[in-house]
Amino acid sequence: MENKTKLVIFDYDGVLIDTFPLTCEIYDQYLQEFNLDHNLSHDDYRELFESDWRQNLAKLGIKSEEDIQKCVNIYQKIFSEDINKIKLFPGIKEVLLKLKQDNYKIAIVSNNLNAVMKPQLDRFGITNFFDDIVDASHSLKPDPAGIFKLLAQYNLKPGEAVLIGDMTADIEAAKNAKLKKAIAVSWGYHHPSQLKNADIIINSPEKILEVVD
Repeated sequence: MENKTKLVIFDYDGVLIDTFPLTCEIYDQYLQEFNLDHNLSHDDYRELFESDWRQNLAKLGIKSEEDIQKCVNIYQKIFSEDINKIKLFPGIKEVLLKLKQDNYKIAIVSNNLNAVMKPQLDRFGITNFFDDIVDASHSLKPDPAGIFKLLAQYNLKPGEAVLIGDMTADIEAAKNAKLKKAIAVSWGYHHPSQLKNADIIINSPEKILEVVD
């Protein structure tokens, strides 16, 4: 008999928090800074973006440490000025509340950093829903090390956890960890056509409640 799900692991960007439009704006600035083609559509960016931002820059030909630092400075400037453009996806807070009420452990495994995520989670009033947050300082997906950390921490088997992500690296991480399910969402960074290796693709946060078990 299949194990009951006890742990629900979320990615952060593109699953909980809508950072995609602002990220596209930031990359538009990179393209202008380096005189690159800056007519990329949102669909072009979905193709470009990997879960490791340094890979994104490398794809654009931005590879020297000096140029990467320029990008970091641009990112920090725009991010701080336009922070209010970042939104919580509608329905997410209600889903987290219901999962908590149903006694699931809830965690985040992200390739972002706590210093970036925590203020936003606080701003949207959802920090306390999460039992743990594993950020990029631990490991980067598709490496499943962050997932294994949580399984060990809560003494759970892979078959007792699911991961909800929006990028191929999320799905690969879940598969590498042999989790019960790799659940992809259609509202994030990657187009559903890129997420075909997921066990299921869902189109609204409310669907999470139907598919975690």
